[in-house]
Amino acid sequence: MKKLFILVVLLFSIAKVNAQQEILVSQYLFTPYLINPAIGGVNKYFTGSFMNRSQWVGFAGAPVSNAVTVEGALPDEKMGVGLKIANDRIGKTNQTDIIGSYSYHLKLDNKDQLSFGATAGFSNYNNDLSSGNYWDYNDNIINNSKTSVWIPKFGLGAFYLAKDYYAGLSVPTLLDYDKHNLYNLKRHFYLYGGYNYDIDAQWVLKPSALIKFAPKAPLQTDLNCRITYNNLITGGLSYRFSNFKNGSAFVVMAEYQANKNFRVGYAYDMSFAKVSKGLRIGRHSNGTHEIVASYSLVKGNKVKPKFAN
Repeated sequence: MKKLFILVVLLFSIAKVNAQQEILVSQYLFTPYLINPAIGGVNKYFTGSFMNRSQWVGFAGAPVSNAVTVEGALPDEKMGVGLKIANDRIGKTNQTDIIGSYSYHLKLDNKDQLSFGATAGFSNYNNDLSSGNYWDYNDNIINNSKTSVWIPKFGLGAFYLAKDYYAGLSVPTLLDYDKHNLYNLKRHFYLYGGYNYDIDAQWVLKPSALIKFAPKAPLQTDLNCRITYNNLITGGLSYRFSNFKNGSAFVVMAEYQANKNFRVGYAYDMSFAKVSKGLRIGRHSNGTHEIVASYSLVKGNKVKPKFAN
């Protein structure tokens, strides 16, 4: 019963601040295309990625996110295309995004690269309370509670890639939709950046930060620090904090580059969410588990850029 109470409070909080209208990813640097369309084609080859995120494991109806992406460069390598199919499920509510993207890459005089991207597609929002467990089978409110709506979705992004640092800005939801009774989409902003520090020939330190903002929602910040050994194994820590009491978490991450084509990563989130006095979600769940994997069509001896993913 205590778990049910905690989950109800958390889901109400999410709905109230519109915090999870965009998919939440701890390993955003593993799959940066998920949050920024300008990344599409930066690597000059095609990459397919899969992500599964199970949040607050142990609670029935807790958020579960899945995403599949494909992105890469066109033959002239000045333009890129991509496709994202993502699903966010919370209780009996589902959000499915089908989004395509186009990007353009500019080589600057100092050999840095500036990329721009745009997205267009649709989001389907639906819920079906009638599929749950209830006592009154003749309740008209429950029987007529199955709703679904398709909403067009547009976004923009920019990405700057230099030798030792990178920065990105994206707006995955460009247009507000306040007229829908089921969901009111809010404009979201992602601002992130990082630096690559070569400790020696084998070890690379990679600090970074991500700021997420949506109107009438709390500002959320991720502070990350990863370290890579011999371009094969990466370990990292992240702290996510917010002025919203249910938004803080500590994240442990690990990645393994099996070969030049295949890579896999895992993240474990420990939530500090406090739903009421003396009740913390971290004490009543098995945490949040996130698995990502990607396969790149790398040809010859082409080496992956340091920051694109």
